Amino acid sequence: MAYSYHKQDSYFGNRKYDIAHRSFYSNLVYNSIISDSRHKVKTGISFSHDAYVEFVNAFNYSRIENSLGGFFEYSFDNLDDLNLTAGVRVDYHNLMGTFVTPRLHARYTPWAKSALRFSLAVENVRPIFLQRIKSSLRLHEALIFWIVMALFMA
Repeated sequence: MAYSYHKQDSYFGNRKYDIAHRSFYSNLVYNSIISDSRHKVKTGISFSHDAYVEFVNAFNYSRIENSLGGFFEYSFDNLDDLNLTAGVRVDYHNLMGTFVTPRLHARYTPWAKSALRFSLAVENVRPIFLQRIKSSLRLHEALIFWIVMALFMA
């Protein structure tokens, strides 16, 4: 379990950016071995709650986001030079709905101190940046705002 609170009151040029963010995260994970240590499974559930009180200039972008999800993962390790992992995750997000995210990872070690890796995954991200463009800021203002934010945060 984890809880965090972040508050920021700032200006970027003449642009005011204020945010208060409360976040809670909890998860439960189960690991097991199938027949021998080359075959492993992992499954679990997680819940997250984020409450944002966010203002850009005089525009309110406050929101509450909740997410509940579960996953299953199978791993094969031949204990020599090959590792394979396949998994799937299903989530429900109060603003994005239900979505499935499969993933596949492979690692091959042809000789000592080397590794070839392959990953294939799907990810769902909520486009906060695009919401700002659509709702109140013009495109060039939004781009300048986020470029300045990136420079200050780096």
